[in-house]
Order: sequence, then structure tokens, then C-alpha cells
Amino acid sequence: MKANAYSADTAKRLDELDLLNPYAFPFLTVHMIRRNVISVTNDGKYYLCK
Repeated sequence: MKANAYSADTAKRLDELDLLNPYAFPFLTVHMIRRNVISVTNDGKYYLCK
């Protein structure tokens, strides 16, 4: 939310999101994608689903 990543146009890489260790919990990331909490673009950027 702080990164204002709410669409494919404003999506960010995990390392751009100011997370402590964005790659530490890949299972959580996959789980959030499956639950439609976040989406991932073809170039590996993420954004929140509204």
C-alpha cells in the first residue's frame, strides 16, 4: 500500500517494496497470489488487488 502498487502499471519488484527480506517467504507470496490478494505481472512485479 505504501508503494501505491494497485495495478500492473504501478506494480513493483519485491526488492522495491522496502520489505525486510522480500524473498524470505516465497510460500507466503505464492499463497497471496492464489488468494487473489496480490497479482504478479509477466515481468515479475507485484501489486495489490483491490
